[in-house]
Amino acid sequence: MGMYNILLLDQVEGCPQCGLGKTRYVQFGFGALALKEYRVGDDLEWGSLDRGEPGLRHVAVFGTGLNCVDCDYGCDDDFRIDVKSDVIVSAVVDDGTLDYLSQGHHYWLVLER
Repeated sequence: MGMYNILLLDQVEGCPQCGLGKTRYVQFGFGALALKEYRVGDDLEWGSLDRGEPGLRHVAVFGTGLNCVDCDYGCDDDFRIDVKSDVIVSAVVDDGTLDYLSQGHHYWLVLER
């Protein structure tokens, strides 16, 4: 994916392997790509190494779960991150129904302009 950002997701249960990691780390490529950490509710930053378009009403962004930071247990989950008007509004395990390549972008899909 090259440069990316990280979405930190709080989870009720810890890592299935070690039980410690209460935060999931999800790599995604949308906004200013600067290895910045975000949480749901944060505004995306723009202006440097941008991927995507600022100001879109609704975008689905593909994310990849990263390994547990405590025990390195492998995460094979892909995520759908919903961004509305440059605000991260939700993130869920991707169900595979969206074709992220259908609009010519590799990691994001415009749902509403």
